[in-house]
Amino acid sequence: MENPKKKTLGRRKIEIKKIEKKSSLQVAFTKRRGGLFRKASELTVVCGVEVAILVKSPADKLHSFGHPPDVEALISRAEEKIVGGMEQYLKFLEDFGGKVEENLR
Repeated sequence: MENPKKKTLGRRKIEIKKIEKKSSLQVAFTKRRGGLFRKASELTVVCGVEVAILVKSPADKLHSFGHPPDVEALISRAEEKIVGGMEQYLKFLEDFGGKVEENLR
């Protein structure tokens, strides 16, 4: 049998909008950062993936989460893959451009 008078408000949907009050903003950031890092940790365990997250707080502090814990190494590996992919793409464009020029002659 349910009590018709609830003592607490429970979980409610909140409107997603910018928080103007600085103290409320910091509290919300801290809670949401914890939730984000917790979800990232779960993702690494459940899916076996590597995750790196960098977050700059409203107070201009940098927070990071990484699995494996060496965030810098993970980011540097990602940069290498991106640069390698860009080099392949540029080579493709050069080759493709040369073929277009040959066909135009």
